Amino acid sequence: MICCISAGDGKIQWLSDVHPDYRDAGITAQGLIGDSIWDYIVENKADIRRACGCDLPAGETIQPTSVGCVVTIKNISSRWILSVEQVESSDGSNRQIIIIATSIPFNLPDLTPRERDVFGLLSHGFTSAGIGEKLGISASTVDKHRVKIKSALELSHEYELQIAARQVENPDGIFFRTEKVSDS
Repeated sequence: MICCISAGDGKIQWLSDVHPDYRDAGITAQGLIGDSIWDYIVENKADIRRACGCDLPAGETIQPTSVGCVVTIKNISSRWILSVEQVESSDGSNRQIIIIATSIPFNLPDLTPRERDVFGLLSHGFTSAGIGEKLGISASTVDKHRVKIKSALELSHEYELQIAARQVENPDGIFFRTEKVSDS
C-alpha cells in the first residue's frame, strides 16, 4: 500500500513509499516529491480527477469516492485501487488530496467458492468468529481461508486483505478493471 499527499494541482507533497521496481532502480519516495501524480496514472484519469475535484465546473462539488485505476510503473501495468480524500484548511485557502493506493492482483477468479464467501463477509467487517458463525465453520477454519486468500491474491498484510475485500466487494465503489492489462 502506498499513501500519497498531493496539492490540489496534483503535485506530490509526500509519498510513503514507491513501487518495488522504482526502489530497484534507485528511485526513492523523496525523489518523486514535486512530480505530478497524473504522470503516473494512465487509465481512468478523468474519473480520478473528478474524484479529486480538479476538473469540476464552478460551483459543482463531488463527495470523495474510491476509484480503481491502472498505474504504469516502469512499463509494468498493475491494477490499483485508489482511495481519494480531500482535506481543506479551515479558511479554504489550502486544499490537499490524500490518495491511498492498494495493489489488487488479477487472480480473483482463483478463489474457491468458500474463499469467496469469506472474502465477501470480510468486506462487511466481520471478524473470523463472526464469519465462522455465519458460514457454520470454526474461526480457525476461517483463519485458514484468510491465509489462502492472501496467498492467492499475493497480499502481504491483513490490512491489505481488508482493503481489497472492501474495495472489490463493495457495490457502491467504482472498480474498473477485472482482467489483466497488457504492457503494450
